[in-house]
Amino acid sequence: MFKKSYIGNGILDFIKTNNEKIALILFCIGLFILSIGLSAIESDAFILRVQTLFHIGGVLFILCNYKKFCKDDFKILFIPTLCCIVLVILGMLTYFDTIMPPKSFGSLFKSINQHIIGYFAFFILCYFFARYAKREIIIILLTFFGIVCFMNVFAMIYLAIKYGFYHNTFHYNIPFFFPGISVYNIWIIAPLSISIAGIWAFKNIKIKFLFIITLILSILAMLSNGERSFFIAFIVIIFTPFFMWQYKHKIKILGILFIFLVLLFCLIYHISKDLPPRYDIAHMIDNISTVWDTAPIEMGKYDEFCFNGKLNCSKESIQNGISNITWEHSSLSRIAMNKSTLLAFLDEPFKPHITNIFAISPYLYNYFNLNNSNNKVYFNAKGDIYKDIIDDYNGYNHPHNHILSLLFMYGAIGFIFIVLSTVYMIYSGYRAIKLFNNRFLALIFCLMIIGIFICSLFDMLRSIMLEPLSIIFGILLGSLYNKQIYK
Repeated sequence: MFKKSYIGNGILDFIKTNNEKIALILFCIGLFILSIGLSAIESDAFILRVQTLFHIGGVLFILCNYKKFCKDDFKILFIPTLCCIVLVILGMLTYFDTIMPPKSFGSLFKSINQHIIGYFAFFILCYFFARYAKREIIIILLTFFGIVCFMNVFAMIYLAIKYGFYHNTFHYNIPFFFPGISVYNIWIIAPLSISIAGIWAFKNIKIKFLFIITLILSILAMLSNGERSFFIAFIVIIFTPFFMWQYKHKIKILGILFIFLVLLFCLIYHISKDLPPRYDIAHMIDNISTVWDTAPIEMGKYDEFCFNGKLNCSKESIQNGISNITWEHSSLSRIAMNKSTLLAFLDEPFKPHITNIFAISPYLYNYFNLNNSNNKVYFNAKGDIYKDIIDDYNGYNHPHNHILSLLFMYGAIGFIFIVLSTVYMIYSGYRAIKLFNNRFLALIFCLMIIGIFICSLFDMLRSIMLEPLSIIFGILLGSLYNKQIYK
């Protein structure tokens, strides 16, 4: 009995003494699994989920270090926590929805846990770990994150060398086990953000040169992937430090930058005229008002897919033949889905509708069958592109705009709190830059949030993206307030 008690106490003492290292190992394993496009490792004998690794590591660290927590943590986490509480309440109200009501309150709570609470738990656990772990532990964790980021960069470049850069609409370079091109955004935005931040933050010429090289490699990885939203996000974040960083003659430089950006826009506008339709910005700008003023159900008249047998489009779109204005399908379908979703939101702007972001499209399909059918998207992907789906879709299986989807899901009130929480985190990074508190990490934090926001305007954030984002944002926010790191 004494021997068993001695062994048990010895194990507990070991865990308590090495809790930071244990959590670090679990977090690194979890990050690696996520970095290859998986949320779990499964076999016939066992299943290892990423969330389990972070829950065990995070809870273990909190149990061993909770006495270090201070009142400032409540202030720092107040807005994100309030946002989570508001979204949970709004999510519960969707139980009374009449279009696609949850099957039971249990299924609703499961959805709320999956789409709200689960990500917030990642964020909180990682925040406290980064806030109170020792300096060397956090540096190892952040370094490991950088390593897996550039592991993906080299994987993308390898695929580009093997298959070519700049692929067409339906053929992209996607490494490891990632299920789709857009699922890859964090592993493009993160190395771009790290490289840009490094160029700005470090004064040593050799270190700056190193980050210039990593930036070039990250750009090559972006070109290998070929997703348009990454190009737009890159253009935004590469100029963001001019506004956020502290330097001499800032007003004059920003004035020159404004002139440069105007000239750059004009240059891109004219160059794009010779690019494929997918990248022809000039054509899009010239005709966007005409297309946007068209009812979503009629927008198929601009889509060649409706007239060459690739899509089964609405009769309202094809009854008068193809328009003299044609528009590339990928971006046109997004415009139609965005307008359709926005019009549905405007019908009941304060009403929360649904908690599962990937159920919005079938929800809208049912909604427009009962309401204004002219606001329905001009095609239904069922039977055209996805042969094995069950639900009918309002266009594709989601609106391809995460920001607009959140607006529709939680209504104006929920969206205001989401925006408030996002702005607060950007401000936290900006404040750290102004106070010279680890400006390198602070700039990475800001650039990643802004870059992901831009990408979110053009596609959805799936769980395989939201999990690492919640983790990294929690780690970076906690690191900004960990005084050991920048002493």
